[in-house]
Amino acid sequence: MAERSVAVRAQVRDVDPDAAFARLRDFPSYAEHAEVVRGISLDVDAQGNQVSSWSVWFRNGLLEWTERDLVDETARTLSFQQVTGDLARFDGAWQVAEQDAGVTVSFNAVIDLGIPSLADMLDPLAERAVRTNTTDILRGLFGPDIEFGSAAS
Repeated sequence: MAERSVAVRAQVRDVDPDAAFARLRDFPSYAEHAEVVRGISLDVDAQGNQVSSWSVWFRNGLLEWTERDLVDETARTLSFQQVTGDLARFDGAWQVAEQDAGVTVSFNAVIDLGIPSLADMLDPLAERAVRTNTTDILRGLFGPDIEFGSAAS
């Protein structure tokens, strides 16, 4: 398996941490902020967990998957794990942490396309696509004044 890690950190000034987390949880709005996001729908599984189904453009086709989203309002953490879909593995977490004059938003994920014969070529592209799309989504959610850390290059 050729797993790739993706980390994005951003600082947002003058925003309440709970309000920032509420924006981050609004997955369906992501399509408004990243052109590659074709659509996201939300549902609830038998255990009462949020389940989101994603459809995104990657290269010349669509990647589709469903993930279980575990929301912790108190810790302002949203963990996700793919349960079905086109990827061999996609899981990680979003977190909003209060700082002096705003918040730090963190995204950490592990992705594996599951195509060993093409891993050297496709996995770096997937990693870059996840990073780029995450920064686009964050800019759309929080505006152009968002400041990215070195992990968002």
